[in-house]
Amino acid sequence: MPPRRQRPCAPRPIDALGSRGQSLGVTQTRSVASVVAGLDADPSRIAWPEIYRTVVDAQRAGETAWLAELLDALRPATPGDTRWSAPQHLAQFACRALATVPTYEAAYALVSRAATCTQRPLVAAALAQTHPVATWEDLARLAWRQRAPRALLTLWMHEAVYLGADLTAAVEPIALLRRDFEAFEGEARVPLALVSWERELPRSPPHITAQSYGSWRVGSGVPRPPPDPRPAVPMACVEVPEPAWVQRVAEAFVPRGTLSNAKVEARRFLLARPLDPDALGAPVLRALSPARVARGDDVGDEDATLLPLAPEVEVRVQPSSPQTLAASLLHAAIGARCYGQYAGVGPGRRRAWNALAALCDLSADAPWAQVAAELGERRVVAFDADSAWFDHIGDDLGFLVLDAAGTTLTLFAATDSD
Repeated sequence: MPPRRQRPCAPRPIDALGSRGQSLGVTQTRSVASVVAGLDADPSRIAWPEIYRTVVDAQRAGETAWLAELLDALRPATPGDTRWSAPQHLAQFACRALATVPTYEAAYALVSRAATCTQRPLVAAALAQTHPVATWEDLARLAWRQRAPRALLTLWMHEAVYLGADLTAAVEPIALLRRDFEAFEGEARVPLALVSWERELPRSPPHITAQSYGSWRVGSGVPRPPPDPRPAVPMACVEVPEPAWVQRVAEAFVPRGTLSNAKVEARRFLLARPLDPDALGAPVLRALSPARVARGDDVGDEDATLLPLAPEVEVRVQPSSPQTLAASLLHAAIGARCYGQYAGVGPGRRRAWNALAALCDLSADAPWAQVAAELGERRVVAFDADSAWFDHIGDDLGFLVLDAAGTTLTLFAATDSD
């Protein structure tokens, strides 16, 4: 862990960072009161460009006290209310601005106002990129001593891990924050270091400013496969319908309870005889139809499912690897899905590795190193199809996974029109 940064003095109380009505420097001539008053106008008449410039100027000048005062003035009257409002929108903008001010006081002010943040994963990502791990560690200790809210610090911790920090030698604050996260995320233990292929996968963090933001990109993406004209192969199998298993796989793409237009298809088949791995692709996809598969129950409306494929649908197949499959799920789970809502590294890693464990028939609490080893024994191909099921707008996914014995076949596909 990097050495702790030495500060000349203890952090000042938030109330000492600036008082209302105080002049905050030559770059900031507009008072917080006048900015907030402008939000009372009809939404179509709010002078957003001028307000944005004011906040950006404060961020560039490092005016922590002014930004902290603005967040105090915008504190939502009803916590948890997710309806759009002008004050909430400006609070999100101001949180991103404050998170990118590279001073200890700015990080302290924002962590102390975590309840105001409605985009905590995004703000945590900005904090992790702006501040050293030593600042996070200092604030984590302070939060525990003051019994302050810790959700933002916990998300920040996991963002730091994906930037390369190894926090496995956990001091007490880290251990306690980890316990907080596990309680929130269903007792899922997320390692505080990169695991297996994660160390090798290309990772680029979201570029976050007050005005814009993106999301993590993991891996280099899967190129569109070439056509596979082969016909169906004779194959006797039975589908194993298990809603809980499907949910584990689907959550890598769409978090539970999230409103989205995404479609996910996850299906598992037990084969009567070992399958020749060379048949993975169009021969298998065309064979997986109701006429050839004994199904345990009705798995939904055919119009809403990828299978069966019509004879005229072109199938595209590309040999892939377990690493590419892992990268695709990590990118989908950590990155911005579902109307641009950034999920965050901690929750995203948990969902992606839980899906990978499900694809390997392992439990959700299986060690991630074991999941990587089991997945490494499987044959993986990527596929695409000119089917109406795929939206072909965002990052469509399609994978066939065959176990080492050749008797368990898994299909995973996902698409989104947003």
